[in-house]
Amino acid sequence: MRLSRKQYGYQITHVARAAMLALLALGVSACSSVTLDKSLQCPEVSIIADGANFVKFTPGSRRSANNVMHEESFDGFKGSCEHNIDDEILSVEITPQITSRKGPANSNGMARFEYFVALTDSKGRLINKQRFPVVLTYEDDSEGMAWQDEMPITLTLPLKDGESPTKWRIFMGLQLSRADLEFIRSRQK
Repeated sequence: MRLSRKQYGYQITHVARAAMLALLALGVSACSSVTLDKSLQCPEVSIIADGANFVKFTPGSRRSANNVMHEESFDGFKGSCEHNIDDEILSVEITPQITSRKGPANSNGMARFEYFVALTDSKGRLINKQRFPVVLTYEDDSEGMAWQDEMPITLTLPLKDGESPTKWRIFMGLQLSRADLEFIRSRQK
């Protein structure tokens, strides 16, 4: 199976399985999910609740509203899937939609963050995960922006005769450090 961003030709690599499972386990309990194309059986796609928001603070500062450089929220995605029966391949295209807001401590007019796309099998085992870096530049008078990648992420999955595409699950979210995750969870209480 392959996970790629067509524009850059990313090929997913196997990363330490335990680390990836731990990250997914942090947020799998609360997700919003959607099936891509109702006319075709497609994998379920979920945005992990704990990975739906991200706040970047000025490095070394106290976590307060005055020290926010930027905030992101994972608003949703566009997607489609196509089943090539002859080649036994299911292709899923996903385009994330993220909103970024400029904070009061943002002096350079930029936002840097990452989001991820992860694939699990029907038993919840992590198959692959890929992180995608994003760098945004705010307009001078802009307080924020809606962002959508120009090129969709494509997941190419093997699908043997008689297998259901629903055996796969796709998870997405903003990439968080442990400290980021603790902060996001503290805001939800």
